Amino acid sequence: TMERLSIVPVQVRAIASKELRYLLRSTSGKFNIVIMPVFVIAMALLVARDLDQPFLGLDRVSLVFVGLMIYCSMFSNNYLFNAYAWEGDGVQSFFLSPVEPEKIVLGKNLGVWIYTLVLGLEGVIVFCLISGVPQTFAVVGGCLAFVAAVGSATIVGNFLSPAVPVPRDISSVTNSPSQTAVLATFGVLIANAIVIGGSISIPTIIGTAWLGPLILLVLITIELVVDSMLLRSAGRLLENRRVSLVEALQV
Repeated sequence: TMERLSIVPVQVRAIASKELRYLLRSTSGKFNIVIMPVFVIAMALLVARDLDQPFLGLDRVSLVFVGLMIYCSMFSNNYLFNAYAWEGDGVQSFFLSPVEPEKIVLGKNLGVWIYTLVLGLEGVIVFCLISGVPQTFAVVGGCLAFVAAVGSATIVGNFLSPAVPVPRDISSVTNSPSQTAVLATFGVLIANAIVIGGSISIPTIIGTAWLGPLILLVLITIELVVDSMLLRSAGRLLENRRVSLVEALQV
C-alpha cells in the first residue's frame, strides 16, 4: 500500500508503515475493526427506529448516517491525541535518525489516516447493507463530515501528543489518556458537532441541501492549509519535548 504512494517522501512512508503495523497488530486496533459493524448495526437498528419524523431537515436514514460518520471519526482520536504511546524507549530512534521532525509527525498522521479510512469504509458498507443507501447529498456530506472530523482531531493531536504523552500497552484494549487529552476529545467532539453538523443541517433546513457538502469541502480545504502551515511548528514542539517524551514513555 505504502509503495504506491510514490509522491510521499520515503521517510514519511516508512513511519506511516510502522504506525499502520502498530494499529493493525494492537489489541485496540483489531478491536475497533471488529466492533465497528456491531456499533453501526446498533445505531441503524436501535437509534434510527425511534426517529419517525424528519429532524434538522434530514430524513431518518440520512440523519443517522451523518451522525454515525461524525461519531465514527472518534475511533481514531486516541491514536491522534497520543501518537507516541506505543513507542516506549524506541521513541529515541526518531531523534537519532536524519529525518525532519515534521516528517515524523506527517508519517504518524498518514498511518492513522489509512487505518481510519478502513474503519470509515467498513461503517459505510455495513450501514448501507442494514438501512439502505441514504440520500445522495447525505452520503457525500456524511463522508466529508467524517474527513473533516478526522482533520480537526489531527491538528489538535499533532500538538497534544508530544505535550502530554502517556505510555500504552499495545496488547491492552484499555486506554488511560491524560486529563488534557480527555478534555481535548470532548472539545473536538463538541466543535465538530456544531461546525460540521451545522454545515449539513442548516443548508438542509433552508432548502439548499446541496450547499452542505460544498461547505464541508471548504472546511476540509481550510483544515489542510492550517495543518500544512502548522506542521513545522508541530515538528519543533516534538523536538523540544524530546527529553520529557522519552522520560514519559519509559516503562
